[in-house]
Amino acid sequence: ANNPYHPLVDAQTLTSANTSYYTPSGCRDQILACNDPFTGTDDVCSAAFDFCTNNVLVPLGGPYDFYYVPARDPDPYPANLTGYLGSEEVMQAIGANVTWKMTSDVVYGNFASTGDEMRSTRVALERVINAGVSSHFVD
Repeated sequence: ANNPYHPLVDAQTLTSANTSYYTPSGCRDQILACNDPFTGTDDVCSAAFDFCTNNVLVPLGGPYDFYYVPARDPDPYPANLTGYLGSEEVMQAIGANVTWKMTSDVVYGNFASTGDEMRSTRVALERVINAGVSSHFVD
C-alpha cells in the first residue's frame, strides 16, 4: 500500500489481496494449518502455497519485479549469465560438474509440492541462535 517508489497496484487489488489473506480459510489460516504439527502435511502446505501465491503474492506484485520494485517485470538486471557460466572454459575454471541454469523448474516444483515457503523456520532458527552461533564475521 505504501512504498517510497510508486503504487504497485490499485486499491481494488489491495482489497482483494487483504480479503484473500484474512478471510476464514484464506491465506493466513492456511499458513497456520501448514505450521500446525497435527495438520501441517505436505498437501496442506502445498495448497497454502498455491492459494497464497495466486491470491496474495502475485496480485500484490503488480507489473513490478518482486525483488526490486522500482523496476518493471521482467527486470533486465541482472543480465542472463547462462551463456557465460555455461561455457566450457568457465565450467572447467571453477570445477563445475553440471551446466549452469538460471532457474530449475524441477527444483521449484519440489519446493512447491511440499509447500516449503509456507513453513516457518522459527524453531530451527531459535535453536541456532540459542546454540550460540554468532552473526559476527571474522576478518
